Amino acid sequence: MLNKALIIYLKEFTVSQEVAALYLAIMDDIFKTKEEDREQQHASLERSLKELEAKLLKIDEMYVNGDLESDSYRRLKLTTKEEISRIQSSLAQLKATDTNFIKYCRWGQTLLTHLPTLYEKASTAVKKKILGSIFTGKLIFENGNYRTTG
Repeated sequence: MLNKALIIYLKEFTVSQEVAALYLAIMDDIFKTKEEDREQQHASLERSLKELEAKLLKIDEMYVNGDLESDSYRRLKLTTKEEISRIQSSLAQLKATDTNFIKYCRWGQTLLTHLPTLYEKASTAVKKKILGSIFTGKLIFENGNYRTTG
C-alpha cells in the first residue's frame, strides 16, 4: 500500500513529453546563446595571449639590444608573465565549463517524464537519492497520503 501510494504521488511530479520537449528547446536555445558568448570570450582571450607573448619577446629583444635597463626588464617581464598566467588560467576555466549541458538536460527530461517507472525499478540507494532530490524534509505517509514535514 505504501509503495503504490508513493508511485501515485510521484505521478503528480511527472511532466508530459510535450512540456519536457518545450523546456528542452528553451534550454537548448539559452545554452547556444551562452556558448556563442563563450566562443567570443575564448577568441578574445587567445588574441590577448598572443599579444602578450609578442610583447614578452619584444621586452627580451629590447634588453638584449641594450635599450632596456635590468630593473625595468625584470619588472616588465614579471608583470607580462603574470598577465599571461592570468589569461591562461581564464582560458582553462573557460574550457572546463560544462559543454555537455544539453546531454544532462535530456537525462533530466527522461527522469521527469518517467519518474514513477524509474523509481520503481531503482535500487534502494537510488530511490533515496530520488526522494532526497525532490523533497527537502522527511516524507510522511499519513491517512493514506504522503506529505512532507515542511
